[in-house]
Formats: sequence, C-alpha cells, structure tokens
Amino acid sequence: RNMWMATADTGLAVAAYGPNTVTAKVGKQRTLVTIDQKTDYPFTRASTLTIHTENTVNFPLELRIPSWCEEPTVLVNKEPVTNVTAGTYHRIERVWSGGDVVQISFPMPVKISHWINDSVAVTRGPLVFSLLIEEEKTSTQSFLDDQFHTHEIRPASAWSYAILLAGSPTPSIETTVAKTMPAQPFKAADAPVRLQLKAVKTDLGGWGTYREDFPARVVEPPQSPVEATGNVETITLVPYGSTEIRITQFPWVKK
Repeated sequence: RNMWMATADTGLAVAAYGPNTVTAKVGKQRTLVTIDQKTDYPFTRASTLTIHTENTVNFPLELRIPSWCEEPTVLVNKEPVTNVTAGTYHRIERVWSGGDVVQISFPMPVKISHWINDSVAVTRGPLVFSLLIEEEKTSTQSFLDDQFHTHEIRPASAWSYAILLAGSPTPSIETTVAKTMPAQPFKAADAPVRLQLKAVKTDLGGWGTYREDFPARVVEPPQSPVEATGNVETITLVPYGSTEIRITQFPWVKK
C-alpha cells in the first residue's frame, strides 16, 4: 500500500518500484482498475506495468523517475514516451484499456562517490555496495527457553582493502546479475548483483584496526591516494542492505 499514491485528480502514482499489485478506483467515474507490476528492481533496470480493467477509463498515471537515472525510458504499448526527465514524476494521461502495458527502464551504470579522506564508495542505480566479508557468528545471550538469541558477528576474512583506480577516475568493475531472483535477495550469500574489482590490502594509517572509543567501528580510511605494496586481488561487493558487517568506503590506489 505504500508503493502507490492517489493523485489529487483521481489518478495513480508509482512511488516505489517492486513486484506488486494495486487495485483502486480511478477517473471521474471511479472505475475499478488493477495494475500488476513485474520487476526485479532495484537489482535490474526494467519494470512492466499491466493495466487490467473491464471498461476503458481516462485517468493520469504518474511514474516516479529517480534522480540518479540519467537516461530513463518509458514505453506505452511499445510506443516511446517523450520528455521523461530524471528527478520528476512523469505524467501519462490517456484513456486506458485492459491489457495496456507500460514498460519502464532505468539504466544502472556503476558510479563512485568520494567521502572522508577522499575514500570512495561504489553505487549501481539506487543501491550502495559493500565488501562481501565472511562472518564469524557467536551466540552471546539467549531468551525464552533458548528460542531467541543475540549474536556477536566478527569478520572472518580480510577487509582492509584499497581499490585500484587504474589511472582513471573510476575503477574497472565487472558486474554480474543473476538471471533469476533468489527468495531472499538481501542475503549476502545469495546477492543477485555482484561487483568485482581489483584491490590491494593495506594497513596504512591503521586501516584494518578498530577505534578504541567505539570498538564496533573501524578507524577511518587513510587519506587517498595511498601507496600499497601488496598483491593485487579481486574483491566482491554486494548490496549494502544484504550485509550485517560492512566496509563501504574504501581508500584507493592510483597506479
């Protein structure tokens, strides 16, 4: 119910993309329509809306166009819609019939952004990515006759990496997208989108250690660019929301 909104003029607006179905009364005659959304967003670019109605009905359909998307496209019954602009709600007002299809595409190039000490974070579309870290989980407390537990999670694999920018403003990144979505896509081991890039380990500035005043956090990344002498490795990033412990901002090496 929170993925759709009613407009002030008896239409519908898509507020968030994801697999769902909405049924609502629209238009001046308050005609009942159902719209099915098929999509693997936010992992893939495409969303398809199919209109179901027994009678034709005139109502506005507004599509939220994310501000991060530079080249969004919309088709209605395979015909291109013009003037689709990032950071807006694109309004389509027409007489809709049962079986009408709206196809939406938000291309998702990989981008980097710069943060504390010029560290970098990696994004693809609406998702921020974090290092895939092996986890060591120990139970610390149990409640209600051992039915519920609290856990302490520590990294069981290396995480103090610096990304290679390879002499360019962005690293070379290989993107892998699963052909089918897992039952729980926000589980690190089953993440449907994985980014692979080159990196080296570094302990410069204490990177790889924890803050004494806040043991659950690591020290800030060292000022980039950094010098690194370790072997080049391939690391994997997965969506931030699928990780329980995470490194998201990385120092970088320019070679």
